[in-house]
Formats: sequence, C-alpha cells, structure tokens
Amino acid sequence: MRYKKKMLSSKKVSRKKSGNKSSIKKLKINNNKKNINVSAINNTRIKNNVSIISVFKFKVVRIILLLFLVLVIGSMLTIFIYNKYNILKYQEIDMSVRVQNGSSSFNTSTEALNFARIYPGGEVVKRIEIYSFKKSFVRIKAEGSIANFISVSENNFIMSENEYKQIEINLVVPADALEGHYDGKLKIYFLRR
Repeated sequence: MRYKKKMLSSKKVSRKKSGNKSSIKKLKINNNKKNINVSAINNTRIKNNVSIISVFKFKVVRIILLLFLVLVIGSMLTIFIYNKYNILKYQEIDMSVRVQNGSSSFNTSTEALNFARIYPGGEVVKRIEIYSFKKSFVRIKAEGSIANFISVSENNFIMSENEYKQIEINLVVPADALEGHYDGKLKIYFLRR
C-alpha cells in the first residue's frame, strides 16, 4: 500500500509540472525501452561476433587437423607401396653365438648361422650362397644383439639374373665382450634395379 501511494504521488508531481499528462509517461517509457533495446542489440551483436569467431576458429582447426591426417596417411601409403613394389625378394637367416672364456667350438648346421661357442677376442668366418632370379640390387643387414660383432665381405652390390654369389659372414668378438648368449637375424634384401 505504501509503495502504491508513493508511485501515485510521483505521478501526480510529474503531471503537475507539465500540462500534458500522457506525453511525459510515454517519453519515459519510450526512452527506457530504447535504452534497453539498444543495449540488447549491442549485446547480441557482441555475442554473435564472438560466436562467429569461435565457429571460424573451430573450422580452421578442423581443416588443419584434416590436412595433417591426410598428409600422414598419404606418406605412410607411399612408403608402404614403394617398399612393396621395390623389394623383389627378402630372406632372413637366424644367427647366434655363445661368448665364453676358455674354449671354443663350431657348428656345421646349414639351417642357420650358429657360430656355436667362442671366447672373447675370437673370430669365426662362415659362408653363405645367395641366388638372384632377377637383376637386382642386394643389401645385407644384421640385427639383434649379435649385430655389432658381424661384418659381411660384400654389401650393397648388383646381381645379374640367375646369378649365384658366395658371401662371407665374419663374426669378431671384442676382447672386452661380456660372456653370454648373443643372437639376431641376417636380413638380405633383393631390390629392384
């Protein structure tokens, strides 16, 4: 009740000051609405600008990630196809040696390069014969814990079609090598020329 009385008294005062009763109220209401509408429009413009910028940034990030993904997949496919096409033939031979002080032994097995038992500072030579059914570039690579002890007589060479070649595989155990079992693989790649 008190609030209504105060409102009525303020309305009376405003009416008394100007002769036109309704024009004062309309101006105040219109001014208030204009202020609200202008600020609401400004806020929506700012929000729209922010949302447009964030959407734009999101699209740019998606495009960059998509391009990166396409680049990675394309590179991997290129490498895979090149290697698949480039390798004519591939052979893998198991190798092993036991480093032990005092004595050495040998193994005559032809299934793998088993250097048997050897003492630190010792050396063993084994021969393998490889065959190329097509003109190719041959690359030989040793892998595993034995790889540091292995060297080959010839590597990175060209073989003619239907050619046989003997390769010496040298195992040299350093004098400071630890006792134990060392193994690995000898990989022979026949590549297109």
